[in-house]
Amino acid sequence: MNVGLLPGGVGLTGETIEALEIREIRSSRILLVENLTCYHHVVQESQEGTVVIFAGGFPHRHLQKLLQKLSTFLEEPREQTICIQHWGDLDYGGIRIFEFIRRKLVLQLRPYLMDVATYEEFRVQGISFGKLYERKLSSLLEDGSFAEWHPLVEAILREGYRVEQESLLR
Repeated sequence: MNVGLLPGGVGLTGETIEALEIREIRSSRILLVENLTCYHHVVQESQEGTVVIFAGGFPHRHLQKLLQKLSTFLEEPREQTICIQHWGDLDYGGIRIFEFIRRKLVLQLRPYLMDVATYEEFRVQGISFGKLYERKLSSLLEDGSFAEWHPLVEAILREGYRVEQESLLR
């Protein structure tokens, strides 16, 4: 079924996801979007060739099942390369959500707009944080498995602001 022709997207129930068999993806990109406002914005602005999935924070069990099926599909050899990305908050939670999805569900996952350059561009719209949050962020610097994120975490700690995903909308 080609759901790409449905303006505004389509919602899938847990039963539908359980029964779902992915045979073909006619897109070159899949984008997971953490925030609902951003999801609606991306769907309206999305270019043809992008599948947009609303993640809604830490993925619930049905979304985890869908992502596992997508990951299995993406691991199969094929001519077309499909890029799968996640767009989340530029903060402790956004990094943790990304890594949960990548480590447990979609090894091929890549970040989208979750880098130091994006952070620096939008930090003026950020939210300040206290010592407890600073300690949580600092714990990521002590964990070698988050090494890819260390430059972003260092920038957040240096500037003292976390940036919510919806702050990036123009």
